[in-house]
Amino acid sequence: QCDWSSDVCSSGLSGGVLTYDYLVMCPGLELQWDAVEGLRETLGHNGVCSNYAADQAEYTWQCVRGLKKGSRALFTQPPMPFKCAGAPQKVAYLTADHLRRNGLLESCHLHFLPHAPSIFGVPYFAKELVKVAEGYGIEVHYQHNLVSVDGAARQATFEVVGGEGPAEKVTTDFDMIHVTPPQGPSQVMRSSGLANEAGWIDVHQNTMQHTKYPNVFALGDAAATPNSKTAAAIRKQAP
Repeated sequence: QCDWSSDVCSSGLSGGVLTYDYLVMCPGLELQWDAVEGLRETLGHNGVCSNYAADQAEYTWQCVRGLKKGSRALFTQPPMPFKCAGAPQKVAYLTADHLRRNGLLESCHLHFLPHAPSIFGVPYFAKELVKVAEGYGIEVHYQHNLVSVDGAARQATFEVVGGEGPAEKVTTDFDMIHVTPPQGPSQVMRSSGLANEAGWIDVHQNTMQHTKYPNVFALGDAAATPNSKTAAAIRKQAP
């Protein structure tokens, strides 16, 4: 119980404690910028952008508008989980469409580099998305995982995964790189006593009710449900 006008609540519950009859957890995912070497330091500069940071979206648009004849643009996708399975490639299509409208698409070099062995996890959609990428002339390089960014040199290094031996590393130049950062459950959730071994809030996938505490529920990206981390899932979970 809490007086929401009190200093404790209005200041973000700094050190305060709330009691509850029911608890619904919707904390989302944690963006792990530091999982890619050099990314945090150069984000927002040197053509390194990401729509996964709200304050960086305008810089993405600035980078897109700055592409010229012969420019090279990279679009990355890390291992699952990450917010919205389609978002990393949507920005590639938006960029390609802008270049087409301005007569620059054929002279530019666009590359989509997903960690996964396919362009999308659902085969029905993947079949069509391959055609979309081909229609824009976007080269898709499967099983490439971004591990470091050198903003000053405008170079990105990827691990080529999926082989039998050690992962090979390849470094490529860019004029623009849109990065989807690695993501996962937050430390708060992992240490809360509500999470499973993987760090997700341990709820039953059909009821969203916690497997141990009947008055605790969870919705969205932090819940231990088998769906992709998308708003579409929350839309079905909430009712």
